[in-house]
Amino acid sequence: MHDEVTIGARLRALRRWRGMTQSQLADQAGLSTSFISMVEHGHRMLDRRSHISAVAAALRVSEVDLTGQPYMTADDGKNGPHAKIAAMRRALATNEIGDALIDRARSPAQLQDIFYGRTTVEVGDGRVTTVPELRQESNLAVLGGLLPDMIDEIHCLVATARDERQRADALRLLVEVVHPAAFVCSILGYPDLARLAAVQAAEAARCLDDPVYQGVADFMRAMTAPRAGSWDRILKISEDAVNRLEPHVTDEVGIQVYGMLHLTAALAASANSHRMDCVNAHLAEAADLAGRLSGGGNAFGLSFNAVNVGVWQVMVAAESGDYPTAVGLARDVDVSPLPRNRRCQFNLEVGRSLAHQRGKEREAVMTLKQAENAAPQRMRNSTAARETVTYLLGRVRATGLARELRAWPRAWASRTDSPGLAAAWAPSASCVTVFVAGPARCWVRRLTHGFAGR
Repeated sequence: MHDEVTIGARLRALRRWRGMTQSQLADQAGLSTSFISMVEHGHRMLDRRSHISAVAAALRVSEVDLTGQPYMTADDGKNGPHAKIAAMRRALATNEIGDALIDRARSPAQLQDIFYGRTTVEVGDGRVTTVPELRQESNLAVLGGLLPDMIDEIHCLVATARDERQRADALRLLVEVVHPAAFVCSILGYPDLARLAAVQAAEAARCLDDPVYQGVADFMRAMTAPRAGSWDRILKISEDAVNRLEPHVTDEVGIQVYGMLHLTAALAASANSHRMDCVNAHLAEAADLAGRLSGGGNAFGLSFNAVNVGVWQVMVAAESGDYPTAVGLARDVDVSPLPRNRRCQFNLEVGRSLAHQRGKEREAVMTLKQAENAAPQRMRNSTAARETVTYLLGRVRATGLARELRAWPRAWASRTDSPGLAAAWAPSASCVTVFVAGPARCWVRRLTHGFAGR
């Protein structure tokens, strides 16, 4: 399975496949040779977005080729979220605005009630919840099962609308529904599908001629754009969107979308040669906007508010490689009011920042556990989470903490309803197989994996 191999091992295989030395790869990626060497031997983490995209661009592969997504396990029963991808692909790839592939749909009111949480949905074993709650906990399996049918039906509503008002309502709902669809696909490691969802949102927003919905579509475009060699483009997408939306920010919904575009621009600027003047300007504007909100702020499920701005400040510091600052900033952020998926992201960023600092291993593990408790399916499919735990295992192999770390992924993987970070982090075999696909060939390389012996 792909997820039985560390990023370092995959990087080494891809580099050799390209016929590159460590110094050649380092030069093309703008990194040091010692950094590449340490990543390949498990002594450094390849967890920063900018580093992953730079290495993938230098190797001329996609990020998922390097990270090994999607992360599947040998137990099909624990691959629940991925089982829904075929239906998601069908819904996103076959429908077009005005050209639906089904001819029957529930009423607009029924679909709105489901999506906005006014109607509960069954999640198995007699349990019920709402779509907003599923989004907040990043329940990728159930969301992935619900959204494809909704996308099909909303396209049907757009195509069969009796008047412009009905059509506009359906188009707005389409933008809102493909947003979490893009999130599900992106987290699970299907960037092509996430991009298709963003394209559908952009087309619907253009038909609406609504600046705020166009801002949501622009946010999706930036967040789903290929990162390898493209952070400058993501920054331009975000800043162009900021400039387009600025004259139309007239209410709190507009403020929230506008603020998220500033945060996206800040992250892109941080990953793009660490343009800290640009980063600080966008973060300051986002903080000012959050201060103008009267409530918590969760338009379009974006969770834009003062607390989430603090989360993004931690993310940006971690992306910049300033791990002590990221940890320091985190002490002033109370994430308890945030949805579980945002608490997960926050604790993941803090956990990986702690893992970069000697003597902070136990704190890192405890913080990563908090992230996993908040949104286990998101953590199970996170490259940064998997890389961090892999790295920590290598650092503490001779301590009691190592035994705790080994037990932790096994316990997560035993959850059939919400798989954790996967038993693949502690496989029983010491030798695993990597499939490396090239333009003209595919070969199998045997790589010794150290977990079993630790």
